[in-house]
Amino acid sequence: MTSENISTETEKRPGLEHLNPDIKPIMACLGDWWDYKEQPGPTLHLSNMVENVIRTELAERENKLIELSFYADPKKLTEKRIKNAGEKSYVISPVDGRDKLSKEYADCTGLVVTGQDKELGVDISFLTHQNPTFFLKSDENKNKFIADLSNSLTEIKERCEPGTIDAVIFSGSYLPGISPHTGNSYQKVHDESTALITNVVKEGLGFKPSIMVEPKASHGRDDAYYENATRRLFMIRPKLRA
Repeated sequence: MTSENISTETEKRPGLEHLNPDIKPIMACLGDWWDYKEQPGPTLHLSNMVENVIRTELAERENKLIELSFYADPKKLTEKRIKNAGEKSYVISPVDGRDKLSKEYADCTGLVVTGQDKELGVDISFLTHQNPTFFLKSDENKNKFIADLSNSLTEIKERCEPGTIDAVIFSGSYLPGISPHTGNSYQKVHDESTALITNVVKEGLGFKPSIMVEPKASHGRDDAYYENATRRLFMIRPKLRA
């Protein structure tokens, strides 16, 4: 490929100017369980992995996967080096080469950041799962979340080659009505939290993350599986079909 072709391709990738021309961005796939199960290959394996607790635990023991259980005991999360601020606050995975899984995104948001490790030459990543109400209801909570997220961003920036880092935000849902914790609508809470995360990422990495999956305005919790080696984010939503 000539330098002229590379330049042309770069110009045709709006919003991806932070990536080198030969580096692919994070891609997302959105579907329900039927969509994933009816497809052979990786997506069928994915549905089996997420749905089957035994398979998930085996993958963790083999150090291929880390599950961020948002509803788990904070002490157990800390033992797995998952940053958190207590029960149902937020979880931030370690920065490493494992696949990442987090289930039951309700009125929550998530962030995936990945890049190519300078020493290993392979992709590393981290995944988050946060409750916007938690870190918007007090400055103390907000500052704790920002500090932990900023530290993860600093780590991945220092460990990765320039021009290889990408970041995307995704959401579960926001419900109609007012949050009793903030006094604002759930939609406003979602928008404010997304803006905060965007600003923290921009300050840490120098670019804004893409908004990859918008929230649904309905009940039902989503699962997220990030396949590290392929830079693919699989979002599993309930009842997309009639």
